[in-house]
Amino acid sequence: MKNSPVILAKAHRNLLIVISAGVICALLLAAVMLGGYNPSGRYIAQNVMLSP
Repeated sequence: MKNSPVILAKAHRNLLIVISAGVICALLLAAVMLGGYNPSGRYIAQNVMLSP
């Protein structure tokens, strides 16, 4: 009963939720950093994408 398919399925679902949430947070943070992080207040993402 300890390793029933239902418990394993829920564990896999929870793991995927946690990993997905981490990836989404990382992408949002990257977008915020590219969008407006600079001492002058302007940081154009197009310039970074063209010449990193």
